[in-house]
Amino acid sequence: MLSAYGTDPLQLWDIYLDDSNPEKEKNGFIRRIMDHNINPKNETESRRSDSIDDSKDERVVQGPFIEILGSSLPQNFIICPPKRDASESRPSLGITLSHLHIVIKIPSQSHFSFEVTILDDKQIIRRFRASTYQSTTVVKPDLCTFPLKLERKPRRLVRDALLLPDKQHGKFDSRDNQNKILEWGINQYNPQYTQSEDHASGSEDDMISCWNRISLPLVEYTRRAYGTKYLETMWIQIHSTCQLKRIYFTENEMNGDDMLPEEFRLYQNNKG
Repeated sequence: MLSAYGTDPLQLWDIYLDDSNPEKEKNGFIRRIMDHNINPKNETESRRSDSIDDSKDERVVQGPFIEILGSSLPQNFIICPPKRDASESRPSLGITLSHLHIVIKIPSQSHFSFEVTILDDKQIIRRFRASTYQSTTVVKPDLCTFPLKLERKPRRLVRDALLLPDKQHGKFDSRDNQNKILEWGINQYNPQYTQSEDHASGSEDDMISCWNRISLPLVEYTRRAYGTKYLETMWIQIHSTCQLKRIYFTENEMNGDDMLPEEFRLYQNNKG
């Protein structure tokens, strides 16, 4: 659906940016940022100075990402698939695969949301909306909204983390992968920065954003929210503010990086 590594990563997406105030240069914008290790001389697509720098972490898969910025979240977004003509209705993706995955980073102190529109076996169009500003789950006949909480990493490693064997960082238990706020939390996976009790007890100032893979089980959520069967995904909508590497579907749940092709993994394997 989206890969920041492609030559035209937004080819399958319509882009909507806030232009309500013509006196401002830009109320919202989208750009591809090239990792400085890969393309250090590119001035037009250079890394922002206020972006989180993962280059010091050897396990992080480096590469470009798509950044969506804008103070007005509802008015700055991308949506897939694009309309063929402005006067036509938006076509359906027609994707029947049951798990949606988004590799994403949300800058600190930023709000973000995304929305997935599906068709169920009653031929009714339903929506799922997850956001970082939502605190409770609300289910309406055609819209289910619920909170999104992503993993964050410590600004600096604590002594206990340094003493922890590497193999323990890679362990994954799907039962522990549910967000703790509510039963409706989205599965997210970050094999390196799972919060320990030491990290969780620290202040917010000691934590910074990091890359996560959000996984949305569409069959399960359609059944739980609407009591119907999931047929297909029609549209996907991603709002500001966020940084994106990939958006893709799978038929089965991906419980760890070792189940994915190398280029889809969040982190590289330690060598030697």
